[in-house]
Amino acid sequence: MRVQQSDEFVGVRSTISWLLALGLFTAIILQNTLLTTSFAYVVTAVVYIGIVLSFLVLSDAVLSAQRVYVLLFLLFASVASLRTILDPSVVSTVRVAALLTFTTANLFILPRSISFRHFCFVASRLSAVLVLLGFLPYIGLPLRIGFIDLSLWGADLYWYPELPPMTSVFVNPNQLGSFALVGVITALAEWRIHKTTLPKLIFGINVAGLLFSNYRTGWAALVAALGLFVVYSIWGRKQLVLATTGGLSLLALILMMLFNLAPGPEALTEFSLNGRRELWTASAHALKDQYVWGYNFRGVTQIVGNPHNSYLRMFVAFGVSGGFLYLLLVLGTTIGSARQATTHYGLLHVMLLVAFAIIQVNNGLTFVGVSMRSTLIAISMGYYITDESPRF
Repeated sequence: MRVQQSDEFVGVRSTISWLLALGLFTAIILQNTLLTTSFAYVVTAVVYIGIVLSFLVLSDAVLSAQRVYVLLFLLFASVASLRTILDPSVVSTVRVAALLTFTTANLFILPRSISFRHFCFVASRLSAVLVLLGFLPYIGLPLRIGFIDLSLWGADLYWYPELPPMTSVFVNPNQLGSFALVGVITALAEWRIHKTTLPKLIFGINVAGLLFSNYRTGWAALVAALGLFVVYSIWGRKQLVLATTGGLSLLALILMMLFNLAPGPEALTEFSLNGRRELWTASAHALKDQYVWGYNFRGVTQIVGNPHNSYLRMFVAFGVSGGFLYLLLVLGTTIGSARQATTHYGLLHVMLLVAFAIIQVNNGLTFVGVSMRSTLIAISMGYYITDESPRF
């Protein structure tokens, strides 16, 4: 009788887990539609409250996490909070509040409330549905109902200029592309494990979504993630660790070559980086002028606008100490996850973290906050920090 009750309880927890995943994804997607920002954030807050309550009711309500990452996060949060206290503003205060609440929940609570497999299951399928909706305008069915607008973007596809990019329910194609990227990677493990038609179809639909969204950074991240998939499939976990560490180190070296900080081909120094070179250079100069404490969240916006680089953004906002702590959190969880990957789901987790680490080079959205991409990055890191990543 006890075994039956236990099985029923596990079944209930499993159902709640994927329902919470669906609620989470729906809430963070709503932020990127025509829905008013204030209402979208209210919905997000309600969902987070529900997740926290489920954690308190359905689990032992004990936070379990690797001490080194708890310490790193506490140090980073302390630097951000102290910097805001020294130079208070509404913008910076709101962002620090989001760091101390939503980001904390993403790193330490959500991974213990939503299983990684349910995270992948819901993400891959929801992404496929959104991509299919995005294709409707191509066949003459533009749709706008309330805050849902499927209109195509007013630009050209990079690889097929005769067509404009699709946006699906999002306000711009990059947001669709970033979610489709997650959908591609999360569908891959299920395809490899179950070898059925549905995961293959979901994988293909999400790849198409990424191709039709103009999200070039996502394409680069996907190529790197698929490279890790090939390495693991042929040579195993040890080579996966080397490929992860070596790939991230090579990326850092190339970036240094781009700015003449390391010897390399002269042609690299001539790349425009789609206008990012000037932003990154301005960010580096700003950091030199105030490298101890930085300029806080508001200061970054006032000085360089959007740096389009998460790492530079954290260095400029909180100085060398805050930026270094942020870098340790991102790279530490990525490489640590690779060291523990022994299953296809474990490999998938590494692929997600590597993809997010690459995206942050060309994107100003960090793991701090409650935006869609920030949430996806933080909760993926949290699966490793809380030892909830699927290693077995």
